[in-house]
Amino acid sequence: MNKETFSDNLLKQSSSNCLENSIHDVYTPFVDINRNDFGEVISVNYYSEEGDIEKQILYENSEIFKIRYYKNNKVVKLEDYVGGLNISSKRYDKNGNCIYQIKYTYDKYNRIFSIAKIIKDREFSVKYEYDEIGRIISRKFYVDFNEKFFQEYRYDILNNLVEYIDSNQHILVESLMEGKLLSYKIINSLCKEILVTNNFKNGKYQNTRIVTEENDYKEVNINYVDNFMMKKPFAKEEDLDLVISQLMQQDSSIVCSNSRVDKSEDILDEYIKFKILPISIRKRVLYNLSLKVNV
Repeated sequence: MNKETFSDNLLKQSSSNCLENSIHDVYTPFVDINRNDFGEVISVNYYSEEGDIEKQILYENSEIFKIRYYKNNKVVKLEDYVGGLNISSKRYDKNGNCIYQIKYTYDKYNRIFSIAKIIKDREFSVKYEYDEIGRIISRKFYVDFNEKFFQEYRYDILNNLVEYIDSNQHILVESLMEGKLLSYKIINSLCKEILVTNNFKNGKYQNTRIVTEENDYKEVNINYVDNFMMKKPFAKEEDLDLVISQLMQQDSSIVCSNSRVDKSEDILDEYIKFKILPISIRKRVLYNLSLKVNV
């Protein structure tokens, strides 16, 4: 095995500039590149200023197949790759115990098809569906392989996100102007319509007016929606974390208990039904508002 150390040249330069110091008294952070007998890179090691290894990238047939992350010379994260795609990620505590594992699958276009997060004996996952030009049109969330919640998205000819549907609500964009969301309609789980209008002056947001079917209305001076309908969905781990955090917030036994037979099923049903955020954190406020506006 051949080994290249970038620090060697740096150390020589340092010693030539400071002749009075021994080269052994000077330390420069470095990277090790290891090659096989054919000159192919098989691993790259990254070190901290203190000389501790921070990351190791392993190659097979010139492709990354594993990355190890270290803290205090112990592995804290391990990633596996196939064909350059991350298929698995594991997190470890300081004692080397696996905290959780994330698994990724991909479609034939190398787009993320599913993300699954395994915490102790529970598996939370989300699956994605794309249209012909690669936009997400559907997300489905599962707990232990049982579908609990869905989201659907529709776009106009200009690629604006103009319609959103989930288990609880249906949102239709009424008007857009210069990239700003002017008004949209929420049809909630009770089939009640709520019209939301954002008012702007000289291009700056002024306030939001919310009107119910019964003509009850409320005006707020905070941009609750923040053009949320302009924020297209992406396949990412944070979406799944958001769902899990809602469940954990109610009862830690959902993810900490070793027993699958507990009160978690009721909690899952209630929180999946009412608390999952459809598009972004901003929509939590919006959805809560839609539930309370006609009270």
